[in-house]
Amino acid sequence: MLPNPQCNSSFNIYSESPYFISTRQTYLSVICRDGIFFQAKELSHIPKRKSKWTVRVIYFPRAPFTITSNNTLNHDRPGLEVQLLNSFAKYINVQMTYTPTKLNHSRGHCYVNGILTNEFKDLYKNRYDVLIGGYTAYYERMLYFSISFPIYQDSLIWCVPNKAVFVYTVAVNNMIVTLVLLTLFLLIILTWLVNRQKFTIIKYRESFGDIVYDAFIIFLGVVVPRVPKKSLLRFLIGLMILFAFLSNIMFTSSVISSFIGIIHRQKYGCMKDIYENNLTTYFVKDFASFFVNKNIEDVPLEEVKAKYKECEDLSQCLQYVESGTSSLFLDRAMFDYIVKFENIDASKIYCFNYVKGITISMISRKGFFLTEQYDRFIHLYNDFGLIQKLTNNVMERKKKYRHKLKFAKLKLTDLASLTYVLFYGYLSSIIVCIAELFYYKCKRYWN
Repeated sequence: MLPNPQCNSSFNIYSESPYFISTRQTYLSVICRDGIFFQAKELSHIPKRKSKWTVRVIYFPRAPFTITSNNTLNHDRPGLEVQLLNSFAKYINVQMTYTPTKLNHSRGHCYVNGILTNEFKDLYKNRYDVLIGGYTAYYERMLYFSISFPIYQDSLIWCVPNKAVFVYTVAVNNMIVTLVLLTLFLLIILTWLVNRQKFTIIKYRESFGDIVYDAFIIFLGVVVPRVPKKSLLRFLIGLMILFAFLSNIMFTSSVISSFIGIIHRQKYGCMKDIYENNLTTYFVKDFASFFVNKNIEDVPLEEVKAKYKECEDLSQCLQYVESGTSSLFLDRAMFDYIVKFENIDASKIYCFNYVKGITISMISRKGFFLTEQYDRFIHLYNDFGLIQKLTNNVMERKKKYRHKLKFAKLKLTDLASLTYVLFYGYLSSIIVCIAELFYYKCKRYWN
């Protein structure tokens, strides 16, 4: 095909451009006849330099992909999608302009009857070329637009105050019951041995029910009025009370040692706990649209809507969560990004997944002439692992941030009710022992 004066062939040369690839139309730009090139008329609607092209991008204010929490584009450390678009702009030598929607701007919808609202309407009217945002809930209605390659998998989460509560396990409860019954059984045997003696001063009722009743009263540390009055036998009763005291110490220490190193349960570990404890529930704009069922994790949809509060400042809402009075529903990427760059103590916040696997992608208008180039570029980045590298750079967390609970030692306040009962039993046992000794001393003095 090289130019040759001896060549009598004639052929046309057509320019290949992104516009040509998109529209499948051919425009004559260069003509070659008899080995001589002739410049054809230039196409007025395609400039010579692609650097003059401008791709108009509209984005929903959503960290970490485009902005920080104060609704400004982060030029020093741009988000994932902005980095991809800027790399793409350098790759094909075009310019990008970014226009944010307002923070209190409701997300657009693609209704099944064809009605479009907000940013989707702007795409349809050719006011913008690319839309940045997560719109997984509307993918089945995206017939009007071209959906590009998904670039990130996110998840929806609830963030709540990090408060742990102690929970008795079945194994521990069984151990407590076994030790109590064993101690009571030994006391019954000792009481029966005491009641075998016959005295003329006081006659004991020798029924088994009376013996069990006396043993149970002694186990609780209460004075039994029908105890024998002979000194030796009263000392035996005192030893029985001390035995109950030591038995209490033994099984109590066993119970406490079994709890050392056990992970506490979160006080607000599910949606039901959030609403039962009357936490203030904040939502990122329009995130309540993900709740569609009438009953969501044992919480009625009417209650979710009634207690719905919109979060206008992510940092402020997370501070409310940090203070222990509120909860926030958002996506994990947004939470990680805000915690990294804002003054938030993440150790005071616990987050659990509501939905896993939310796909984040960019949507371009139909007819956008760079759609195919962009998709090829994204696939190339993904095959070489560059998207994962960008994601790791953007989503890098602080070292002090931990999602999981640490192992904690048991505190007496975690066993408040059991502690009060034990202290009462110990105090009663000591008082009974002192009373028995005092009675014996007084009796010897009187005699």
